[in-house]
Amino acid sequence: MIFAKNSNSVEGIYSAVLFAVVLQTISYIILLFGIRRTQYTLNIPYETLLFWMITSLIMFGIAFQKKYYIHLTLYLLQFLLVAYILMAKLDLEGEL
Repeated sequence: MIFAKNSNSVEGIYSAVLFAVVLQTISYIILLFGIRRTQYTLNIPYETLLFWMITSLIMFGIAFQKKYYIHLTLYLLQFLLVAYILMAKLDLEGEL
């Protein structure tokens, strides 16, 4: 087993998960800036945006239940960023 069940490994896993969530949130911000700069969204399927939003909501619920407030904030930010990307896509493609 890679991680033993002691406090150091749990803290390490928690830190790794938090770091991954931060990176994912940053990637959404970078994507949003790229969309605003290029005004191009045809390569982003609606299904992908929908799945990102559903995933953010599910993880938001888990973070709320477990009282992981930092994760909660990041998942809420992710949901809002993806919602904004979806609105930008609808606007840029003339479907809004």
